Amino acid sequence: MGGNRRGLLRTCVNLAVVFLVTGLWHGAGWTFVIWGAIHGAMVILEKLFLGRHLDRSPAVLNHAYVMLVVLVAWVFFRADSASLALQYLGDMFGLAGITGGEPVYSFFEVFGRRCLVLTVPGIWLSAGGERQARRFFRNTAAGNVLEPLCLTLVLVCAILLLAADTYNPFIYFRF
Repeated sequence: MGGNRRGLLRTCVNLAVVFLVTGLWHGAGWTFVIWGAIHGAMVILEKLFLGRHLDRSPAVLNHAYVMLVVLVAWVFFRADSASLALQYLGDMFGLAGITGGEPVYSFFEVFGRRCLVLTVPGIWLSAGGERQARRFFRNTAAGNVLEPLCLTLVLVCAILLLAADTYNPFIYFRF
């Protein structure tokens, strides 16, 4: 296909084809094609102009941007239909009445207090807080014990939250 050696237009076409095929490879459904198209479109937009702006943006905004794109794309990957994916996205962004029908899940049903235990530290750590935490742990005598203990506690909490979730079979068994 020529890779990226035949100009910007050809590179963008190649990226679009690769990501659409990646979507089809994961499953023969429109949701997978949309998932691939979202990823491909974002890579192309970054290559064309968005990348320059992201390079100059603070790391926190870059993290938020990536998480938003991935979060939206994975809704399509996991949903049974494109209309259900749009309904999920409407619920996620507080637009349940606009997308039609009853909300699939309410915000508080999915994101309760138990998720805050991991979400708040996760946001803080992914936004650069881990550098502050490392400085704290290094400058204390108990740091060699506290750091692994805290990390183990977060891991155990995450595993418990996943284990307590409803039955969810492996996604590729649906084919």
